[in-house]
Amino acid sequence: SVRDMADGNLLKGCSFDLHKGEVLALAGLVGSGRTELARLIFGADRHISGTLELDGKPISIGSPREALDAGIAY
Repeated sequence: SVRDMADGNLLKGCSFDLHKGEVLALAGLVGSGRTELARLIFGADRHISGTLELDGKPISIGSPREALDAGIAY
């Protein structure tokens, strides 16, 4: 789950749930924030607000290595 993810610039309040076996696709026009959101979730960029949960437990992703270790790929 992603709740209220924001980067302090383009993204504000992005939230969604992804369940086991589902694949998430981000779609939108150029400049809509697709890449920025993916980079925040993956830990490539820092978010200013928002939370991540994996298997119902809060997690903190501070780097791409931590994302990979948690099973999150970009």
